[in-house]
Amino acid sequence: MTKNNRPHGRPAIRYPRSRFLLAIILAAFAPGPLDAAESAAAVAESSALPSCELYPLAVGTQWLFQSGPLIVREKVVKHETVQGELCARIDTIYDDHLVSYEHVTVRADGVYRVAVSGKPVQPPLRFIALPAAPDSKWNVDSTVAGQSIRGEFVSGEGSFAFRNPRGEPETPFKTYKVTGAKFTAGNTPVALTYEFAPHLGKVRQTARTGGQETTLELRDIQTPGPAPTRTAESRNGLLR
Repeated sequence: MTKNNRPHGRPAIRYPRSRFLLAIILAAFAPGPLDAAESAAAVAESSALPSCELYPLAVGTQWLFQSGPLIVREKVVKHETVQGELCARIDTIYDDHLVSYEHVTVRADGVYRVAVSGKPVQPPLRFIALPAAPDSKWNVDSTVAGQSIRGEFVSGEGSFAFRNPRGEPETPFKTYKVTGAKFTAGNTPVALTYEFAPHLGKVRQTARTGGQETTLELRDIQTPGPAPTRTAESRNGLLR
């Protein structure tokens, strides 16, 4: 991956304010510092993060997303303990600048957002239900930086296809799709959709608010181990 993620000589694309706000809603709701202390016991538990088939969170994993003309990177930079839970810190980077970060943990019943841009999510917000299956429903009623986040997630099946260098779609494969059609962040209506695939993690994410929509689609993934298959087949029967 090149340092700039754009052709040589091409001017930097400026992030319009409305699209920047939408991008932050996709992964975050508020900025600010958070103390995160690691412990030897927490490090010993770290196997749950990289071994989550639907959202592998090994340190060094990096996703390259495209949103219109924009290129956005998300990277697992480290594992650390936040609010007593071992989490993966995922940085969101645009134009080589950190725009937000979040802490995510894996529990037996799902994947949870524990903190966003340094602010704890109270209680942690589940955005993947495990084991993965269609037609699951769960409510969200959390607060971050004094702002409420409420709604209902519903799981189902979706479809995703990588694009070749000519922009043509390759063979599509099934995704685990989570839809939150009627969320509110504070008093603002927000519609959220996430799609995940085994061994790849998040492949598409969409947020709609205030008449604006932002979609991130996976273009490439880098992992610290063997490269995952682009057909996203599951060894454990997910999405079959």
